[in-house]
Amino acid sequence: MSQQYPTYTVSPDLPAWVRKGHTQYQNYHAGPSEVAKLVLTQFSLVGHTIEDLLSTGGAFAGDITPSTVWDRTNKYSDEFLDEMKAHGKTLIQVNWSCGFSVDAEEVQRDILTEFARKAHDRDMRICAYLSITNIFWKEAFEKEPFLKEWLAVYSDGSPHLYGNSKGRYLACVNRQEWINYLKAKVRMAIEGGLDHIYFDNVFADCACSLCHEGFADFTDGLVGTRHDLPVIAPRETRGIYSEPDDEAERAISEAEAYSREYLHKQYMAHRLTEALKDIRDYAFTLKSPLPFSANNHLYPFINDICNVLYSQDTRLPGPDWNNVDLLRYLAADSDGWKTVVTNHPVDDADPRFSMAEAMAFQSYPYGITHMPYNLFYRDHPELFTDVEPVAKLGVVMEWPRRRPNYLDPLAYGNLMYEAIVLQKWTKEQLSKYSAILLPDLEAVSDELVAALKEFAANGGDVIATGTSTLYDGFARPRERPLDRIETDVTPESRLGDEAVQRLRRATDPQPIEVEGPRWVIANLVGKSDGSTHLVHVINYAAAPAGPVTVRVNVPDRTFEQATLFSPDPDAEQQDIELTDGVSFSLSEVDVYSIVKLS
Repeated sequence: MSQQYPTYTVSPDLPAWVRKGHTQYQNYHAGPSEVAKLVLTQFSLVGHTIEDLLSTGGAFAGDITPSTVWDRTNKYSDEFLDEMKAHGKTLIQVNWSCGFSVDAEEVQRDILTEFARKAHDRDMRICAYLSITNIFWKEAFEKEPFLKEWLAVYSDGSPHLYGNSKGRYLACVNRQEWINYLKAKVRMAIEGGLDHIYFDNVFADCACSLCHEGFADFTDGLVGTRHDLPVIAPRETRGIYSEPDDEAERAISEAEAYSREYLHKQYMAHRLTEALKDIRDYAFTLKSPLPFSANNHLYPFINDICNVLYSQDTRLPGPDWNNVDLLRYLAADSDGWKTVVTNHPVDDADPRFSMAEAMAFQSYPYGITHMPYNLFYRDHPELFTDVEPVAKLGVVMEWPRRRPNYLDPLAYGNLMYEAIVLQKWTKEQLSKYSAILLPDLEAVSDELVAALKEFAANGGDVIATGTSTLYDGFARPRERPLDRIETDVTPESRLGDEAVQRLRRATDPQPIEVEGPRWVIANLVGKSDGSTHLVHVINYAAAPAGPVTVRVNVPDRTFEQATLFSPDPDAEQQDIELTDGVSFSLSEVDVYSIVKLS
């Protein structure tokens, strides 16, 4: 047995235009392929009436008119490029291939090849969106009937649907023929002059014979047992501990079921990563350097083979919840050099909240056009590049969205922390901190538990909450887990006062101390060369907040100058008073302010 999960890497060779802190992304899917995708998806959803579909959900819901169809079909225009250029955008993601046949997508390819040429004339780049699993089966099967053999299937043998849409089937990534088929679409994108490859729909649990055998081989290599696949069924009909249908399933204990489900998540991450790596390596033979990314939904492994990180797992932030944990996780998973791009929903809210949150935590929100903020980011790369976190607290993390509110008290309490990616920890990294938190992290390797015990023996504080360390790295029950507090954790739980106060005591004095309304969150980072520190301050409330007083506690360091920056209306760059070389006050924060300390 190997007793090790696979590891992956990617070269840091990237073109200058996609460097971290220098690129502004815009995601806009349009053209005839996008219109067909939206209509077929919207009107094939299981369990909805026509009345439902015309009034709720979907890009065209309640508004399918000749005008909206024309606008979406013809969006890839000179006018759109000029608008994006005026906003400082440098890279636009477009729908290159979303699951129709090669023949059907020819009209989309022709539009985008010309669009890419026009973008290059404006010193802009184009990112090709492709789906790694999606098939619009009715059209595709007619033109390419061989696709029927490559479908992902549920345990009952029926096709795996995308999001309950009967118009969209998913393909099995264990089918090498399907991966080769996608390589041909990637080749067309590169030959068409597109500059960046991005894959979406990075999921497709499958119960075909290849996946049964593959999962058994995977678990045998890790734990010496050839596990059967768990039941693969539509999400609304299954759960980890749902009542099984057959005698063999009923015979499995709860612990065995948990282990099998956990290993299956790892297996799916591994297989998706292997498929993406195969496509990436082929793409690199056609063009290098080439930005390559995937919407990984926070599976392990996948970010490791990408040189640009994308995530669509952020939520609309506000005074009661935020995305700080996810953004800190992605910053850590970026290995210090990969550009991080996040899809911050805006809906009808002020887009500045999402924009500010992403910028303050070393990400870029790829779907927001707000000219003052866009131009501020363009004009001040020194505020967003070559920075490192300042923290005494390390938080071991895996799949942060599993407990979407759990770490919010750390952010609202302005406890600076750095994420430790579960699959990437090192003893050297652990030694940087005064305290380490395991936030309801069930499955932890024996090696990490031993390292944490050593960390504690050397004077560090280890705080484990919820179910942390109840299982080993392969989700087998552990006889002697670490001592835990606040053990009653649900999907909606938040870290409790006991844990927060213990963490605060263990890391005092805090790198940053903030006095102000509780919905004001700060982030302290330092320039890599040690020359300056930056304090990003976000007001998550709907009205300006203040006063806000900040004290920065960097060992053996005082500052001589504090300079205030903000993209908000009527804000001006100005020097502000610095008290004792470490403290400053802001009379009011509209949404976003940055103070540069030098």
